[in-house]
Amino acid sequence: MNNKDILDLFPDAKLIKNNDYPENSQIIETKLGKIAFPVASLTERELALLELFDVKTVANDDYNPWQNYLMEKGTQPAIVKKVRFLYLKVNKLAHDLRSSWEELTHSFFTNSSQFWLTDELFIIVDQDCLLTKEDFTGIISAIDSDFDCQTSLQIGLIWETADNLPEIFNEERTIFATDSQQLDQVSTIPERAFSYYLNQANHNGLLKAYRKKLERNESYPQLIVELYRVGGNLSKASKQLFLHRNTLEYRLDKLRDDFGLNLRKVDDLVFALMAIRSK
Repeated sequence: MNNKDILDLFPDAKLIKNNDYPENSQIIETKLGKIAFPVASLTERELALLELFDVKTVANDDYNPWQNYLMEKGTQPAIVKKVRFLYLKVNKLAHDLRSSWEELTHSFFTNSSQFWLTDELFIIVDQDCLLTKEDFTGIISAIDSDFDCQTSLQIGLIWETADNLPEIFNEERTIFATDSQQLDQVSTIPERAFSYYLNQANHNGLLKAYRKKLERNESYPQLIVELYRVGGNLSKASKQLFLHRNTLEYRLDKLRDDFGLNLRKVDDLVFALMAIRSK
């Protein structure tokens, strides 16, 4: 029995390519290659048929070198120069389209590995490190349109062989899983890091007290957030707030006079943002 015969009998099975082994699958080896069977989709009849094949059944954990390594179950796979992790949360992807979605996603990279960490979280180990946030925004939008699904992507930082990659992977993944005020479909670690690490901190009474003071004027919290989002650019902030530039300047002057915070300075702006986001 050849691979085509097996695939005809098991529509959800797929040939393994580029050493990318899907999670929660049963792997069999044939003379023509390896085939993965998603365990959750196998019926009792299909499981019985598998036992009739003259093939070697192999544990799935043996065939995800990057997943094994990041879960601290194996050695570090080879890294050419650098690596980054891409975290894709995929919703509403039809099960029968998953293999096609994986192949299309993989086609945008020349040196990568990929695996499903959960049913919705897809990990790409990217050793190209070339595509930008703008590139990914277009790619994800097009893929979602083609497959009628909803995907959000977090782009990890760039790392090297000497870095503690399992520890880094776990922390980056935690940042992605934590609720964030970042609303973009594609986001980066720096864009999410401030909110994440701020929420991890034990805020003292000073920040809480200043939050209450700033909230006395209902316009200040939004002003602070928007000014931070545009990197302190007053022209952009005035457009986002639908304010005349002179009105924004007046409010900044008043805030400085009332609270001693000059939001035109980075340190003061970051402090004000920490205060209004303190718990």
